[in-house]
Amino acid sequence: MPFKEVRILTKGRLIKFVLVLCLISAPGILIKSPSIAGSTPQEMQKISVDQLFIKSVEIQPEAVKQYLNIKVRTKFPMMNGRFYYGVIMNEANLPLHTYRFIAKDDGEPGELKRDFNFNIDLDELWDFNFYPENKKYKDLTVYYRIKLFDKKYKQDRILDGNFSIRRENGKFRRIPSIVLGPVIDCVTENSAVLSWEADGKESWDIDLWTINDKKRRAPLKPGEPITTPGRQNERFEVDLTNLKPGTKYFYRVRPADSESNPSISAYPLYHFKTIPQQAETREFEFAVIGDSQAGPPYLDVVSGVNLPVLKQLSLQTLAQEPAFVVHAGDMVDGCTDDIRDYYLQHEMYYRAVAPLAAYIPVYEIIGNHDSYQDWFAGEDKKTYHSASDPLFTEGLFSSMFVSPQNSNKKPSREIKSFNGKHLQMTAPEYSRTLYSFKYGNSYFIALNSSYLAASIEFNQNYPGYYLEEQMKWLERELKTANSTPGIRHIFVFSHHPNWPPTYYSDNKFYKDDKPVPLRSMSEKLFSLFRKYNITALVSGHHHLFAKYELEENNSRGEKVWQIITGSGGSANYPRASGTKYKIYDNLTREAHYLLFEVKGENVTCIVKNIAGIELLRVILR
Repeated sequence: MPFKEVRILTKGRLIKFVLVLCLISAPGILIKSPSIAGSTPQEMQKISVDQLFIKSVEIQPEAVKQYLNIKVRTKFPMMNGRFYYGVIMNEANLPLHTYRFIAKDDGEPGELKRDFNFNIDLDELWDFNFYPENKKYKDLTVYYRIKLFDKKYKQDRILDGNFSIRRENGKFRRIPSIVLGPVIDCVTENSAVLSWEADGKESWDIDLWTINDKKRRAPLKPGEPITTPGRQNERFEVDLTNLKPGTKYFYRVRPADSESNPSISAYPLYHFKTIPQQAETREFEFAVIGDSQAGPPYLDVVSGVNLPVLKQLSLQTLAQEPAFVVHAGDMVDGCTDDIRDYYLQHEMYYRAVAPLAAYIPVYEIIGNHDSYQDWFAGEDKKTYHSASDPLFTEGLFSSMFVSPQNSNKKPSREIKSFNGKHLQMTAPEYSRTLYSFKYGNSYFIALNSSYLAASIEFNQNYPGYYLEEQMKWLERELKTANSTPGIRHIFVFSHHPNWPPTYYSDNKFYKDDKPVPLRSMSEKLFSLFRKYNITALVSGHHHLFAKYELEENNSRGEKVWQIITGSGGSANYPRASGTKYKIYDNLTREAHYLLFEVKGENVTCIVKNIAGIELLRVILR
């Protein structure tokens, strides 16, 4: 189980809270697939992973000695236990934690065991962070990483987490901790959405102010937390309204009973900026990252995310101070039928982008790996089927990520049959997986190219294919963009590129040079793009950078581009110049992100690597 209960004992009193376990996937065994509405054939099996390597974690501070005792019980014997821990330094300019200390298990080196024991000195940690003039602060958040060695699969298993403590009268007790976020989203001229998840059922306050406020505003009171099947943390989403255009706002999320100016180590201070009025926004930048998922045997992979690469790309992007960031999909390895594991993996994605997403909006595009389904379920391991939860992928994704809710929410159609058996089930709402927004002189449209992605013999959908209702919605959005005063550029985002650039795509997307649904869909899609003058389709999925100029120009005589960025931490693809249908150039497999510069009539796409070095500059307009 990816979520486990953590217990703290203090003065004989048991306090329970939920700790998010951040796990690494490993090779596993064949197990029976769960039924879909009771209709999945018994013979269907899937390749699974033995994801749970820790069964329980107990944290027990002693009443007299100021030590914290952490007991870890694993699912199967492991060795060489290490507990790394540290805090956000109180004087930090950017709230990034560091693992300053290490505690080793009390067992013998190389000893295989299921129970590990770690002791950390809270006094030492406290004194290291709070120098004498800052002794007034009472609260501290401890970030930790548990690392164990899996001898069977010859790799480290990693668990990340955090908890908060308060020191009163020389003793420590646990207080609520933000375990995910805070994250700022959907920033407009006059509003924004703030969200976070916490490990306790406590009341929270939001401090929000500008540099010009003569006195501190009264804290905002968020409403009731959002409850969703499978999520065990308390999730909050708060609409920030009546904001001023082009204004920098500072904010902090803290427990209602904490002091109004707590230590940055416990509840950091963040900021964001609202969109300037359209007439004042002819020049801006936005960034795109794609495909940050990773699985074993990559180093430092935590719950399906290439944590070091994605975190570094996030920091490099933050340094550019773009107006917003788009993730082009496949945030995580995903493809799980365990709802708790689904949340777990995407929470780890949030941990990686947290230094960025607290300051700058990140818009997520749904990818095939961001799915809640049985992956490669068929006997040939080439088909896959939707999972049984009534929310499906779209509902779970929408409960995890905040994006504009302006799409047609009606389901596309009924799912009439499954393996010849009738199902009383309707297709899910697109919800937050299909949306649009404006910034300055540009219009941005996000598509769901993974909707009901399953094999055709199950009467569902190709990955990369858009059902009729989504195509109608797209054309309405394109018409709106073309008729909106001041809009000069249109960018469309979709995880799957409609003309794939790598060699294996000839067989995967086309068959024997004959028209198949995806090929005819691509031609129809680009016909719309030419008609409505889009600047570029930006996609991921293929683990490299590639650009392609459509042979036919749009109605204004301008080029229409397809840009692919899929190296945000994923395993790179073999290099190829393209397929037998389309030829790409400037391919690179190096980990990178894209920075788009919009300057009035002109648009430039800049490819930057993990060190921030410019690899390529492409003039789109």
